[in-house]
Amino acid sequence: MLTDSHQHSNLSVDGKSGPAEMFSRAVAEGLGAVCLTEHVDFDPGNPHFGYYDHAAVQKSLDSARPAFKGRLEIRTGVELDLQPEYLDAAREFLRGKRLDLALGSFHFVNQEFVGTAAYFRTFAPRNKDADPGRLPYSGNYREVVEGIDPALVEEGIRVYFNRLADIARTAEFDVLAHFDLIKWQGAATWADDRLARCAEAANGILKLLVSRGKGLEVNTKGLRLTCNETFPSLALLRAYRQAGGEIVTVGSDAHRAEETGSGIATAYGLLREAGFKFVSFFRERRPHMIPL
Repeated sequence: MLTDSHQHSNLSVDGKSGPAEMFSRAVAEGLGAVCLTEHVDFDPGNPHFGYYDHAAVQKSLDSARPAFKGRLEIRTGVELDLQPEYLDAAREFLRGKRLDLALGSFHFVNQEFVGTAAYFRTFAPRNKDADPGRLPYSGNYREVVEGIDPALVEEGIRVYFNRLADIARTAEFDVLAHFDLIKWQGAATWADDRLARCAEAANGILKLLVSRGKGLEVNTKGLRLTCNETFPSLALLRAYRQAGGEIVTVGSDAHRAEETGSGIATAYGLLREAGFKFVSFFRERRPHMIPL
């Protein structure tokens, strides 16, 4: 059975399609089960803060399910943006919620989207007289990263994996999403060269996930971006499996109906190649193992 455990409808601030549209596309793509994982942001300075409405999500999904009964299993999840300063808020949010899956992720450092040129520039030395206060989110996502000072890139990657390690070590979530998102704006060869230098840190994080019983997502959105490969790469999937990891979900990270199910079959193939026998689908925060 093909599953898609990472989707955003227009119940997320950046989603473009209604849940029913997403589910209709899932059926058309031959999926058997999906989990809608709307964004939940905890940083008051983030433009997305306060948008998530749990009651509205539950109402929308409960009303949509009857039309897809017997054709598509529909589950309710969230994607938590786990900034270090707000981990307690994330734990409190989860308390008492009726959810099937809690994806853990983060997207911003220094108020810039990780992996962008703007993100890497935040690591440049600042004038000692510059205002040290909090910068606003710039929203500059599209500038290519090739040509950015390599020293800034190295520092940005180091900081990214340090923060990812903190999340893997202490945060509350079920599955860690888009593990190596930092590479998304770089071509695959660019990303491979730089991420290879962080292999020890990355492998340590994968072992943390295994020790805590947390899962790893194969996110296919990277196949639609400049890096042209999944998050994480096949090499990292193999490392997770070799560390004893067994809980793996697959998600398209769709933000519009036409992206639903995109790359899922490719991700299943990568899992087999990495040595996995099962893909996980979460129900009531517990992984259910589906043969690949």
